[in-house]
Amino acid sequence: QAVKFLEHVILLFHGREWGSGIVGHSHALLSLDELATEADNLLGVLLECIKPEICAKQAGTVTLVMIGAASNISQKLPVYLDFVLPALLELAAAHVADGGAA
Repeated sequence: QAVKFLEHVILLFHGREWGSGIVGHSHALLSLDELATEADNLLGVLLECIKPEICAKQAGTVTLVMIGAASNISQKLPVYLDFVLPALLELAAAHVADGGAA
């Protein structure tokens, strides 16, 4: 559930279904740029969690949820595709190199 929460926060902070629709550029307390920066940082946390050496130490179901979250983020926010795709390809390459072992 924490991974899904992280996914939703990234989407919300980057303005998907919220952000710029509610928070104006001149909002007194919230900055859209700061929210987008925080979303970038949170995506980095998620991508660190799907590194092959980390995935080897966690349950396969957790890895699948993380892959799904990263994929969903890149579909809804194509700006992140340049970061998500290499991370997923690195994980796939490591999986193939291990002979497909889980």
